[in-house]
Amino acid sequence: MRQPKRVVPRNIYWEHQGNRAVLDGDWKLVARHNGPWELYNLAQDRIEMKNLAAAQPARLNKMIVQCDTWAAHSQVVPWHKLKRNRA
Repeated sequence: MRQPKRVVPRNIYWEHQGNRAVLDGDWKLVARHNGPWELYNLAQDRIEMKNLAAAQPARLNKMIVQCDTWAAHSQVVPWHKLKRNRA
């Protein structure tokens, strides 16, 4: 009998109009445009009511590095650096 392939979870990253986030397993790191990073454990707090950024500084910093690395690799231009021409 063949063993089922192990599914290796991958992180999910996104950025939209300066809002950015990382989903890493049960953990979600999110920041609104020009706002501070917030950290949530979705397994224990599905509706994101308890920001754990201050209580989990090592995880917070690890995930910020993950997000910055993804953004650089994906050539994400920081929202504040975009030149907007509005007529």
